[in-house]
Amino acid sequence: MNQPPADDAVLTLDEVFQDEEILRLVLSAEEWEVIIALAEVGGASSVDDLRKLTRMESGVIQEVIKSLLARGIVGRGDKEEPSAAAKSAPDAEVAQYLEFLRDMNYYQVLQLNPEADPGDVRHGYFRLMREYHPDRFMKEKNPETREQLKEIFRVLTRAYETLSDPRRRREYDLTIPGFTGALEREDDLALEAIWSGEAGPGPLPERNPELARSFFENALDDYERQNYEAAELNFKLAVALDPEVDDYRAGLAKTRRLVARRQAKEDAVKALFFEEEGKPSLAIRWLKRAVDLDPEVPEYRFDLARLIEAHGADLHLARMQILLALDRHPGRVDYLILFAKIQERLSELTDAVRTYRRVISLDPANPIAKAALEKLKERPSSPALARPGKGKDF
Repeated sequence: MNQPPADDAVLTLDEVFQDEEILRLVLSAEEWEVIIALAEVGGASSVDDLRKLTRMESGVIQEVIKSLLARGIVGRGDKEEPSAAAKSAPDAEVAQYLEFLRDMNYYQVLQLNPEADPGDVRHGYFRLMREYHPDRFMKEKNPETREQLKEIFRVLTRAYETLSDPRRRREYDLTIPGFTGALEREDDLALEAIWSGEAGPGPLPERNPELARSFFENALDDYERQNYEAAELNFKLAVALDPEVDDYRAGLAKTRRLVARRQAKEDAVKALFFEEEGKPSLAIRWLKRAVDLDPEVPEYRFDLARLIEAHGADLHLARMQILLALDRHPGRVDYLILFAKIQERLSELTDAVRTYRRVISLDPANPIAKAALEKLKERPSSPALARPGKGKDF
């Protein structure tokens, strides 16, 4: 049994899987992938077919299979019929639930409070898994619904794996817009460790230079390794214990800027992903966060204005964002064209004409500006042929 099975060996899901005892086991993402693949093909498959289904490397899948065999989750044998207990949800219900999950953070996915302890995380996961575990795929006839059930299962498992691991949970918390609970909890624990006594946390000492210096040195080490989140925490502790030292405060300010800049870049990437997925409202939300975290980057403001102009309702916010972007890059043709489009949408036609003419002066062959000016000429009471008036010239 310790030897890995041959490529043509048939693996089957054990009966223990059918009665949901598997839900009490902690499995890796790779182990779940194999279980999902087995469930999807009806409960039995050769090792070679599993490798193709999961696209795992040979060494990885052999280790995963050995682990599942040792736990009794899968067995060796012929193909078995799916459990009669397997059930299928109506297609519409599954599709709707998956759509809800895609717009939720992991706490909402598992229906948890952000302060949930590890026991709550485990309970929430198991409760949902009893309804959406892979046993349901085995009887599902509709391939689209079967794929949706598979994705629901994966989302639930990713949420559980993230929130049940303290380090990954803290890192994930920092990606949720407006939520900094993980960092605040870590600060509280660290500060309590400094001045707590037998009776529990005591008052913050006025100064503790020696301990502050220790946190400062730790912060420098973290900074050198580019672990800016940890450096920020250590700088904060150093400042709290010796607030008069300029180096501590300067280090904290500099590190906070770097943390914000890194997070803003990640948020901008998330926005691009949601835009490509056809979810502009989420893209706008993440870009607003990126702008708040790093307001000096004009590209974030431009993209925010572009998305609002195309999909949002607050055109005045879009105009403000593109104006601030133009303050940094007054000669960017793409910025100016977007500004002119927003002016048109706001019925500021004279200003739009002026902006399009500015584009022509920078790029005489620009087809967008030329076409826009021709279109404006055809509008009643068009200002397109009017002499340029006074106004901000970019």
